[in-house]
Amino acid sequence: MIKSKEISVVVQGAVNRSDVTRCLKSIRKFLPKAEIILSTWENSDVKGLDYNILVENKDPGALIQDPDYGAYNNGNRQLLSTQEGIKRATRKYILKLRTDFHLENNEFLDYWDLFPMANEKYKFFKHRVIISSVYSREYSDYNSLPIPFHPADFYFFGLKEDIAAYFLNTPLIKSEDMAGYKHKYKDKAPYLTQTWRYAPEQYYCLSFVRRHIDFNGFEDWTDYDNDIVNLSKNVLFNNFIFLDTLQSGIFSLKHKSALMFEDNIRGVIPYKYFISMYKKYCDESFDCKKSIPLRFKHRKHLKRVLEPFKNLIGYLSECISLTYYTILLIFRSFNEK
Repeated sequence: MIKSKEISVVVQGAVNRSDVTRCLKSIRKFLPKAEIILSTWENSDVKGLDYNILVENKDPGALIQDPDYGAYNNGNRQLLSTQEGIKRATRKYILKLRTDFHLENNEFLDYWDLFPMANEKYKFFKHRVIISSVYSREYSDYNSLPIPFHPADFYFFGLKEDIAAYFLNTPLIKSEDMAGYKHKYKDKAPYLTQTWRYAPEQYYCLSFVRRHIDFNGFEDWTDYDNDIVNLSKNVLFNNFIFLDTLQSGIFSLKHKSALMFEDNIRGVIPYKYFISMYKKYCDESFDCKKSIPLRFKHRKHLKRVLEPFKNLIGYLSECISLTYYTILLIFRSFNEK
């Protein structure tokens, strides 16, 4: 079992006091001896926050890449703050975590050694890296078109050398690629209103892959064919471990609607699907039934047992709340008379 004293946690991103306080407290609780590196922006309010190392970066800025929804491309912000945090890490392992995420347990560590096999042709890490199933995409939930090279960027856990190799040699995104890019094939766009050349997740992954293997095509996120899609699958399923939210114990209130209802998101890579692809691409003898750690089995069973009581408590709470506000309304009406 990996010890918390072996882990550097790179907490990267903007400082929202409530989010980052929750994040840092959760790390101290579930990884008590970890080294915490807070990599954020100059002039951020960090007074009283619990970290070991502070990295204050100059904000590289962002551009609106989806004018219809006013959505920004923050790819350079994430990349720069991650890179500068990694440079200060001193431990064997790195957990890269966004400031708007926190730990609810440390059970992601239980999956570390469950998937040792890989096709050496497509194995680019010394050891697999653990990431989120949510928003690790194979295809669009909008029009079902492929989205190659799209591992989620919520968190990464792996060997320091692997996390560094993934991020450190990746240049910042050029401004012309961040927004307003003219795609090669408009009818193959996975989302119609977004104007980046690649999604940030794709950009990081693609930069890493191109340092290991030379291939043609994929000039932007519409420029794919079957060869590109198959290459993407080989890369994803030979280098990562995809965990559902309940398994990882890594959560975000900001993204709770996606993380709590991940089964309803089409096109992502849930754990159950990942292990079937691991069997297909990496280890034909793999027993999928043995891929759930005992600690998770016990907790999932307990959750199932307690679920009716949770629902009952929720119902009673609503009744009490309704009664309270009814009495309050009657009392106010009486006073007005």
